[in-house]
Amino acid sequence: MKDTSMNITGSTGKRLISDEQYFKSIFKKTEKIVCAVSYIVHKSDEQVRESVQARDLDMWALETLSATGEMLLLSREAFGSVAHQLASKMVLLESKLRVFYTIGGMQVEHLNVFVAEIDTVLRSLRDFDMNNTEESMTSLFREETSSKARHTAPAQRRVSEGRAKVAKTDSAQNGDRRDRIKAVLIAEQKASIKDITDTIKDCSEKTIQRELTTMIKDGLVLREGERRWSTYSYIGQ
Repeated sequence: MKDTSMNITGSTGKRLISDEQYFKSIFKKTEKIVCAVSYIVHKSDEQVRESVQARDLDMWALETLSATGEMLLLSREAFGSVAHQLASKMVLLESKLRVFYTIGGMQVEHLNVFVAEIDTVLRSLRDFDMNNTEESMTSLFREETSSKARHTAPAQRRVSEGRAKVAKTDSAQNGDRRDRIKAVLIAEQKASIKDITDTIKDCSEKTIQRELTTMIKDGLVLREGERRWSTYSYIGQ
C-alpha cells in the first residue's frame, strides 16, 4: 500500500481528510469495525485469543485501519487509483472474521453484524469513488461483492432464525457443524479433512468426513482427489 499509492496526494484538489463523506462513511466506520474486532479478540477465551487465527485477524484489522487512514492524505482525484486496494482489504477482513467464528471466537450474531458493517463500507467506497473520480472501482466492487454475497445471504438468514433462542437439538447441532465447515471451505477455497479438523477442533475426522459426504450429496461441496489426498471446495449458492 505505502509503496504503490500513498505518494499520490495530488498537487490540486481537496484532500480526503477534509471530505466529510469519506471521513464519516469510510474512515470513521472502518475505525469502529476495527475497535470492535480488537475488543472481541481480546475478550475471547485464552485458547482462542492465543491462536494463529486470532492474532492474524487482529493484525489485519489494524493494517486495514492504517490503510484507510493513509488515504486521508490523498486528493479526490487520486482516490480512484487505490480504492480497489482498500476494498480488497475489507473483503479479506471479512474472510478472516469468518475463520475466527469457526474456531469459536464469537457468536454467529456477532459475525453477521461485522458482515453487514463491512458491506456498508464497501458500498460507501463504491459510491464515493463513482461520485468523485474518473477511474472507477465499480467493476472490482461487483466482482468482490457478488462473490461474498453467496455466503453473506445464508449468514443473514441465520440471524433471523437464531432470534428464537430455541434449545439446541441434534438437528441444530448438525446445522451448526455444517455452517462451520462451510466457513472454513469458503475461507480456504480448497481444504483437506485435516485442514478442517485443525480449525474445528471439537469434531473428529470421521464426523467431518460424514458431514462432507452429506454436503457432496446435497450439491454443496466438490471433492477432488482420492482418499487422504482429497481436497474439498464449497460450491453452494
